[in-house]
Amino acid sequence: MKIANKQNNTKKSLLVLSFTVLIYLSSFFHISPEIFGFYNFAQYPIVLQNMFAVLAGVLLGGTQGAGAVGLYLVLGALGLPLFSKSALIQTQGFERLSGESGGFLVAYFVASLVSGLILKNPKNEKQDIKKIIKATVLGYALIWLLGLLQYLHIKGFQFSLSAIQTVYLVLIQPYIIFDIIKVIITVFLAFFLRPKFSSFFPENS
Repeated sequence: MKIANKQNNTKKSLLVLSFTVLIYLSSFFHISPEIFGFYNFAQYPIVLQNMFAVLAGVLLGGTQGAGAVGLYLVLGALGLPLFSKSALIQTQGFERLSGESGGFLVAYFVASLVSGLILKNPKNEKQDIKKIIKATVLGYALIWLLGLLQYLHIKGFQFSLSAIQTVYLVLIQPYIIFDIIKVIITVFLAFFLRPKFSSFFPENS
């Protein structure tokens, strides 16, 4: 029994590490909203990292999913060049996490944790599509919420109609349609892959 538990823990650790690597590798896949006709006022690229962060939660559960994202953030905070870059955003380390876009990165951890806790560890059974949608949408919503809050705090946001319009044009309009697409992809992958990942999470482990 102890040997079996040790083997299961080793498999889970490797799975967590694999997702950390996937989140890092996804940082190389980014494009400017300008390609699709949007003005890129904020100079933020369209990224895949948020999708892999939420995927970590919905596929691995709260503990392992958040562990994968947490490891990525800790290594990045220590100075390893793991965070995605754009023409005007080159900073790494803790400076990046505490900067304008840092809230989105930190929110990856929260999103993976919450989404994973909702769905729990994957099981080889009929998947509850409504629950998967709920967990996925909430994960992306948390990334938006926490990311915007930090950005607006650092920018000294003053509540007004014109300010809200500016936030929409700068931070929401160029990116939201692509996140909706990523939500659909995430739900699709979670529905079909969770039963496959159940082999890493034996019922009695």
